[in-house]
Amino acid sequence: ANGTENVFDKNFETTYTPTDEATIILPEGVTECTILMRSANGVKVKQLSATGEELAVEEVTSLYYAFSPTAEVKKIAITGNPEICEIVYKK
Repeated sequence: ANGTENVFDKNFETTYTPTDEATIILPEGVTECTILMRSANGVKVKQLSATGEELAVEEVTSLYYAFSPTAEVKKIAITGNPEICEIVYKK
């Protein structure tokens, strides 16, 4: 395996649109996280500790958003009603 893992159904044609905020727990050992979206207007990605403390927040300006979480980041919260195609992790 190449060390990547898809969160949803490994099908980029299906999407998920949270109505408020989508919180996703990151698997242990994630070194990269990429969020693929069809719409990203007003979307923000928050990087959170295990207790929910906000460690970083970034406004998404592209349909492809990649970042490298630090070891303290245990989950992410996505806000702004994005149309999420897939979230891909690299370990």
